[in-house]
Amino acid sequence: RPKALPRQDLIAEGDLILGMPSSGVHSNGYSLARKCVDPEDIPTWEELLVPTRIYVRELLALIATGKVTAAAHITGSGLSGNVDRVLPKGLRADFSWDWPEPPIFGKIRKGGKVAEAEMRSVFNMGIGMAVVAKPADEDLLRERARAEGVELLRIGNVVRG
Repeated sequence: RPKALPRQDLIAEGDLILGMPSSGVHSNGYSLARKCVDPEDIPTWEELLVPTRIYVRELLALIATGKVTAAAHITGSGLSGNVDRVLPKGLRADFSWDWPEPPIFGKIRKGGKVAEAEMRSVFNMGIGMAVVAKPADEDLLRERARAEGVELLRIGNVVRG
């Protein structure tokens, strides 16, 4: 139990939020997505069917370092909704939104004229798993992630709020 995540007692303002790229929409937002995709666009419909990536192997390797203080699988409710759930009261996630976004999200946004705020609250926007860690541990965690075949992206910070 002492090693169970989240370790809210260790999370503080200024900690990093690092993300693993998603394999697609991850089974979230289909009610919205199906209204936004052209019925004739078969490749996009096929892309919507890409299975959700689970990240077990990669996450276990990162947790084994002892440097991960929280983790969130990005499902319904988007990044903020999922990451904020693992943070202590009084802290929240502040995302940069500057990582590469898979094209499927642009197709949904454009096809349904979906506002950015709604896109971010429904979809993972290209991040399937997020972890919280101290800034000093970023390089170690990135190296461990690379060894597992995944790029760990800096996607935000923990802030007051």
